[in-house]
Amino acid sequence: MSTERQSTNFWILAKCVHDFVSASNSGNGALPLMGVVPDMKADSNRYILIQNWFSPFAGNIADGSYRRKFKADLADVSARVAATLRSLGRAETDISADEIEAFCKHAGYLKVIRYRSLEEEYSSPRTKFIRNCPRTIHVDLDRRGV
Repeated sequence: MSTERQSTNFWILAKCVHDFVSASNSGNGALPLMGVVPDMKADSNRYILIQNWFSPFAGNIADGSYRRKFKADLADVSARVAATLRSLGRAETDISADEIEAFCKHAGYLKVIRYRSLEEEYSSPRTKFIRNCPRTIHVDLDRRGV
């Protein structure tokens, strides 16, 4: 995955998260942590214990290791973003800390969808593909008594 000076923030962030996941000393094949308690089912006592584990103010109840790992992951990705921006000759402030954090929190929901442009669809439609698609069911309104 490569970036250029004119690459959008999205692609720079995507590259940095990709590099994080690929690095054996940081992501090691996993995305950065989201930093929030995931949705789950649990009884009250266990939920409170888990919530304290995620809490930045865990104190003596738990060690807050999830929150520390989230902050470490975020710092790692942020350093990668800063280095990438510098290498592209752009200011490190071009991508805000809030934007980096939001991207890391939602990285697990990203999906690449590839499609043809409208120009390609109109200039050379894939008629063979269209012929092989299941037909749409047309309802004759007169037969239904409408």
